[in-house]
Amino acid sequence: MLLLLVAPAFAGMYSQLSSATNPAVIWAGIDYSAAEIYVPETFTDPDEKFYFEPGGGLRDQVRRFKDPQEAFESLTTDWNIMLQNTMFEEFEKVLQRNLVPDLATPAGQTTRKGDLYFFSNYEAKNHPTTFTRDTVVGLVKKYRLKEKEGIGLSFIVERFSADDKSACVWPTWFDVKKKEVLDTEQMCEKPGGGEFRNRWMKPITSIAQDLVKELKDESK
Repeated sequence: MLLLLVAPAFAGMYSQLSSATNPAVIWAGIDYSAAEIYVPETFTDPDEKFYFEPGGGLRDQVRRFKDPQEAFESLTTDWNIMLQNTMFEEFEKVLQRNLVPDLATPAGQTTRKGDLYFFSNYEAKNHPTTFTRDTVVGLVKKYRLKEKEGIGLSFIVERFSADDKSACVWPTWFDVKKKEVLDTEQMCEKPGGGEFRNRWMKPITSIAQDLVKELKDESK
């Protein structure tokens, strides 16, 4: 069973951000490099049929993409752009400083090649989550960043699961120079809305909104 955390505590992060010497917060993007995404075996939604075939794999033959890797990177690029477009202004208002994108690729810190990202829902029960803070620490150490100092923020995706109706993400604050995690917590939200891309964007946006609210509360 996935743990549902609505409002984790990032106690003291606003104070650390306020005292940081770098006037900006470095945005490392949504990180899907260790994500597992469990999708249905059969589909009723035309958009899901567009991306997937029975068995949970990406459709090789879809018109827009040459192969599953290209399709995945298209989705993760869209999700990164969508979050920047919808939430950057909110973050900058509460932080009172700029949020500077520093993504290794347009798809974020998503560097894994040749591995499966999408699995059949029937496989979810055979793959209990092993994601921990140590997993997050290891991922941040591998980040490719142009910025050399300051406080960074990334959203590290653990898994999306259609059966559980849950998306779990670890918002992560880290020291850019040392690539050391300052604070991270698992947050889970439900998907919602139409079409595959927007449905699984919604929990990311909800988690970002929760984080903005926490920062606002701490700033008072």
